[in-house]
Amino acid sequence: EYEKWAQAYRMVGAFIDCDNDTSEGSGDNNNDNGDDSACSRWMMWAAYVNPNYAGNGYADYFQYEDGENTAPSTLDCHASGT
Repeated sequence: EYEKWAQAYRMVGAFIDCDNDTSEGSGDNNNDNGDDSACSRWMMWAAYVNPNYAGNGYADYFQYEDGENTAPSTLDCHASGT
C-alpha cells in the first residue's frame, strides 16, 4: 500500500465509441433519428507512484524559495523514473 502523497493520476483523454451497442436503457435520448443508435463515452485515467517520495507530504512537492520550487521530489507523469 502506498501513502497518498506518493500516488497521482492524470486524465489521458476522453473517447466516444459509437461501435458499441449500448442504447437499450442507457437514458442517452439516442440521437433523435429513431434508429436506436447510441455512443458510449469513456474517460481514460493513468495512475502512477513516485518512487522518490521522501515521506514529507505536501512539502515533498511544493516548497518555494525566492519564487522557485525547490521541493526535493517532483511527480512527473512524463518522466520515465516516476
